Amino acid sequence: ESKKMPRTIKPIRLGDIPQIVSIDKEAFQEPMNRNEIREIKAEVAERTIDQRDGSPDGSVAMKDGRTVLGFCLTSHIDRWTVSIDRIAVSRDARKSGVGRALVEHVFSTFPGIEKVYLEALVHSELLNAQLFFRSCGFLGKPYEGHIRFVRSVPLDSLSARHLKSISKRKVRK
Repeated sequence: ESKKMPRTIKPIRLGDIPQIVSIDKEAFQEPMNRNEIREIKAEVAERTIDQRDGSPDGSVAMKDGRTVLGFCLTSHIDRWTVSIDRIAVSRDARKSGVGRALVEHVFSTFPGIEKVYLEALVHSELLNAQLFFRSCGFLGKPYEGHIRFVRSVPLDSLSARHLKSISKRKVRK
């Protein structure tokens, strides 16, 4: 039975990191190590100092403005691809739409990028994660002991500049 939970999705702030670490430990057999956590803190601090409101390196789903329900860490692979590096939802918020909302948020938060794929790599033994990504419209293919899930960005969300460049491109035979 699905339970709906009120939530707001926003970029990760330094104050969110302790809850992110707690959710990560709860969700993964191999939680983030100290260096990975330190790297996230540095990226968040740098973004805060620069006050860039552009593409975040990660987002959190919040309840009541204080409680982190889930998080999603992302990175740019190239101008065509955004990768979901890590996504997790707290045990209490699972099956409530939080994970799906985080995935959809990734699609809406990279407005200037000419992205074509959203990519996630899932260990082949993690059935729940596979089912989740499939339910979000991803297609999976085996890749080095993992499954690479890819979802194309809908054509109507591509930038006008990108569509113009496609229409001018010559097709080679």
